[in-house]
Amino acid sequence: MREKKPKIIYPTEFKEQCDFVAWFRNEYPGIVLMSIRNGGSRSPKESRDQMLEGLYPGAADLFIPAWLCWIEVKRVRGSVWSEQQQAFKAYVESIGQTYLLAYGFEDGRSKLISFLDK
Repeated sequence: MREKKPKIIYPTEFKEQCDFVAWFRNEYPGIVLMSIRNGGSRSPKESRDQMLEGLYPGAADLFIPAWLCWIEVKRVRGSVWSEQQQAFKAYVESIGQTYLLAYGFEDGRSKLISFLDK
């Protein structure tokens, strides 16, 4: 009889991003890290209103203005990187800014540290 492997439960994207933000704010006090509110479900009217306000589909989750660095946070497993997000990455890099695709908190932390070490 085969033993069942324990099911691994991966943190949500929300949890991964919150952990990243908490670590960043502790590690780099005084450096602004801001969230770009572009996800979630909304009514058609809310979508229309937010588009009029400047919502940009595919924009990364986080931005660090001082370092011109955009960060898209995904779950370690089970996440999708959309075509709009890929197009946003291409745009960001075409204007000389940095885009980091982070699969979870640990990956994001490691990629940001590598970016800063350059």
